[in-house]
Amino acid sequence: MGGRAGLLQGGDLLRRAQEDPARRFLGVETASKYFRLLATRARRRRVHNLLTVRGEALYLAAAVLPAGFATALHVYFPDPWPKSRHHKRRLIDAESIDLGRRRRG
Repeated sequence: MGGRAGLLQGGDLLRRAQEDPARRFLGVETASKYFRLLATRARRRRVHNLLTVRGEALYLAAAVLPAGFATALHVYFPDPWPKSRHHKRRLIDAESIDLGRRRRG
């Protein structure tokens, strides 16, 4: 399974899922707008190997997903907020890198 955090419009993830129907894909997004957009596109195109989840990728990886669940992890726009007041939204730090390594098979 391949995992992706930060879907935005999810076009690349949807394309990858369509190109490789034997592989399962997981997309995680916090923004309702982008989550719904990708889920709708996948449903309309009958892409059955893509699961979209609305929520926090770090929580999902730490509390829900088992170790070794993914063969690859892709993170897009992990630190898009340069201001210090947005530091809490940053995804990449030593702890999250270590968590990602444990969740990758």
